[in-house]
Amino acid sequence: MHLFITDSDFSCTNRIFQYLLGFQPTLWAILLDDVSIVILLDGRYVEKTKNIDEDILRQRVWQLGLKINIVQIEEFLPWIIEQLGDFRELSIEENIAIKYVKEIQNSYPDLSIQTKVHEISEKRRIKNKEEQEYIIKAVDVIDEVFLYILSLAKKWELCWKTELQVQGIIVSKIFELGGESESFDSIVAFWENSAIPHHSSWDTLIGNGPLLIDMWAKYQWYCSDFTRTFWVWDKTELHGKFTEILDIVAKAHEASIIVYNKGMTGTELNNMSRAIIKDAGYDELYTHGLGHGVWLDIHEEPKISKTWKEILSEGMVFTIEPGIYLPGEFWVRLEDIVFLQRGKLNKYSKVPLILQN
Repeated sequence: MHLFITDSDFSCTNRIFQYLLGFQPTLWAILLDDVSIVILLDGRYVEKTKNIDEDILRQRVWQLGLKINIVQIEEFLPWIIEQLGDFRELSIEENIAIKYVKEIQNSYPDLSIQTKVHEISEKRRIKNKEEQEYIIKAVDVIDEVFLYILSLAKKWELCWKTELQVQGIIVSKIFELGGESESFDSIVAFWENSAIPHHSSWDTLIGNGPLLIDMWAKYQWYCSDFTRTFWVWDKTELHGKFTEILDIVAKAHEASIIVYNKGMTGTELNNMSRAIIKDAGYDELYTHGLGHGVWLDIHEEPKISKTWKEILSEGMVFTIEPGIYLPGEFWVRLEDIVFLQRGKLNKYSKVPLILQN
């Protein structure tokens, strides 16, 4: 038996619920074995359960004869513990809060508990045609949002706005263009703030200098992910250094897509991109992997990094996002989503890597 728990109270969310049920509950559970799936929810979700597509659910767990049981209950853990009397083994999704593992173990000290990724998580790395179309639509939305932001920059209308004000424009445009929400809080980082990994947009005023915008939108719950770094307003004495770094990162980005060959691992692709930045003398300032999978969560497998040695497979969708990080100055990162289709990497973003303001 395998146990999934979604728990926003402990910052553990599991998009498997969204994937299987079509909605994302909080603090509830799914039990799955070879013949049945038991979905434990409270009264808040009764109406939503009427919209569960049972055929899709069965397809996504690869068990077409699966018996589906929906149990309305106020507290799921006592119910689960009671059911485990006849079981000797239980596997639990690895991102579960340790609180629940301990409570189950205390009730059944002889129960063998493994925390691991279920095959649903592994197989969902491959996106079917419908899922890819949703992600492409999310890419289209965020492209249009960015092109609007760029149009403001060209008219000098970003100058003297704060990072937070620009983030507000991004969120508003996502909804206006048919997106459902941000996949995560957008990062608007001006000048030295862009050199802070995962900077939180703040009241910094935008003026002359480099601006990094890392943003994402959802469409039908599927995520996009996108980053550009460009120069705003008048060029200062550091513009030449910025342009040099931007050109190197753009070359690494473009080469990552061109050099892909069938059978390549995530590590091999990462290393080929990194070689370009290393040859330019900036290897120590490239402080992250080349990319990550994108799905219902903004960060998924596969990992395009020095540690992910699995082969990249047809149907995978992931980011290409090389970057050079100069502490105290700026960080240039260029990011697009690519789709592994018919043996090559395709990207659908219409936004150039190097932008003219």
